[in-house]
Amino acid sequence: MLQQICLAMLFLVVCNGNASNPTVTVDQGQIIGKRLQFRAQDTDFDVDAYLGIPYAEAPVGPLRFKPPVPKEWQGELNAHEYGNSCPQPAWPDLHWFTLGKTSEDCLILNVYVPVPVRPNRAVLLWIHGGAYSMGAGSFEDFETYPIASLGDVILVSINYRLGVFGFLATGDEVVPGNMGMLDQLEAMKWVQKNIKAFGGDPNRVTIFGESAGSSSVSLHTLSPLSKGLFSGAIMQSGVATSTWAVLEDKTHIPKGAFGIGKLVGCEKEDTKQLVDCLVDVPTDDLLNASQRMMEVFPEDPEAFPFAPVYDDHFIPDRPDTLIKKRSFNHVNIMAGYNADEGTTEFAFFYPDAIEKPHINVTEYESYMAASKLNLTPLQNDALELVYFDNDMLTDPNPNYFDAYVRILQDYSFACSTDTYLRGAAEADAGSVYAYYFNHHPSKSIINTPWSGACHADDLVFFGIHFTPNDFNLTDVEVEMTLKMIQYWTNFAKTGNPNIGTENEEASSPAAKLLEWPQFTLDKRMYKELSPSMNNIPDPSGISCKLWNDYFPKLDAALADKQQECKSHWSKEGKESCSGEATP
Repeated sequence: MLQQICLAMLFLVVCNGNASNPTVTVDQGQIIGKRLQFRAQDTDFDVDAYLGIPYAEAPVGPLRFKPPVPKEWQGELNAHEYGNSCPQPAWPDLHWFTLGKTSEDCLILNVYVPVPVRPNRAVLLWIHGGAYSMGAGSFEDFETYPIASLGDVILVSINYRLGVFGFLATGDEVVPGNMGMLDQLEAMKWVQKNIKAFGGDPNRVTIFGESAGSSSVSLHTLSPLSKGLFSGAIMQSGVATSTWAVLEDKTHIPKGAFGIGKLVGCEKEDTKQLVDCLVDVPTDDLLNASQRMMEVFPEDPEAFPFAPVYDDHFIPDRPDTLIKKRSFNHVNIMAGYNADEGTTEFAFFYPDAIEKPHINVTEYESYMAASKLNLTPLQNDALELVYFDNDMLTDPNPNYFDAYVRILQDYSFACSTDTYLRGAAEADAGSVYAYYFNHHPSKSIINTPWSGACHADDLVFFGIHFTPNDFNLTDVEVEMTLKMIQYWTNFAKTGNPNIGTENEEASSPAAKLLEWPQFTLDKRMYKELSPSMNNIPDPSGISCKLWNDYFPKLDAALADKQQECKSHWSKEGKESCSGEATP
């Protein structure tokens, strides 16, 4: 009889056939999962896992480069195994990563439910990072399902199309682009429709992500198509205004599509002929060609063309314009970045270095040129004033490593996050919270002793060391994990990282958390994510004032002077300020 026991409440139907085969009934039929177990702080936790659930049809054949089509199925679905990861290049040799099988039939999601099952739990929906070209929602040895039990929430992780398959665009209506973003949107719709059956509350869904997953989350907070699909958004190292988040120059978008066409034998005259040809190219050929783009076009913007574009549909305008217009969906927001985001680049250049690399002036100038910041001489002088210390100005052979890392971090992460947070606070669309992760883990993502709190190191503190892997953190770091999970899951439950229930006092002793103040325009406070969990003022305030306020004013002033000069010499009938003859 026990095998037939079902818990039914409202629209919730959860039937546990036995401990290893939990079953959920949705409109289309039964989903059969499996039970997972992990141990934390001398306690065993059970999680019902439903893996590899398809939310959209396989985007192959005529569906390649098209918006996702909801998956139709009936009967019984075995959800015991991870689904396919989406096609992607081979990852670097990272000690924690096992990708598994890849296929274009990869539009799946995973649902993790704490045991015992009960109704109306808040939901965290994870959007993975990987430069829009790599990664997966879940894979072995890098699981975050302890969040579900430790935070008493339901966790959902999703796959979406990557690289050329998810973000090819032709600059017109043939392939407007953003298929990967529309995949995320379709997965969010699936959650709204089905999460109640797993015990989830569709009115309390918080989407969260890291890196490209973070900028994806940010784009959903601005997209009119995402309105009403989630109540909270957490951005970890990336926002819609990050320099790498969106391809904003529409003139270069079709170059990427035609460039890939040349490499696979689809050199056509117009975009429709091009796409009709690309649809039939084998998966591996298309993937390999997309990897060669940077080799074939090293100096052209089409070398890295596969990212979101503003398409007048999902992204109706430039992200900075949307923020200025206060075009935010009404959701609660948390966003932040890591203290040493820029060291990741060097970690791959110097994988065997025991000490911080020494970057001389020639190498520094080479890195700056490669970064394509396009700075004027006056802007470069300003950078030296802000980022160079006294030792660098007097040392005959200074190390430019720290200066370059800080420039890269502020330009690519910190200052765009500052712009986004200020815009969200000004729009008053919901509560806003900011964080600054500055703890160097005893075992980091890239396993480098000098990388500090580098890009993606925050992921170590979401419970992955409670599952089988080699992240053996200290007791202090385990405590830090529990606090971070509590902040994140409290935010999912109430929109406030300090409290987990509406009638709970923010200062409750049971919480064991230091209060996290809201980010406001007059008090731009950040939570320091470290063992101390202090509250600090904006950690990049001065440098971001340089990037966000001073540089635009300097550009405007120089442009005005140039126009004034040209106007003067034009009236005189002589050469312009640039030395060119005037008409």
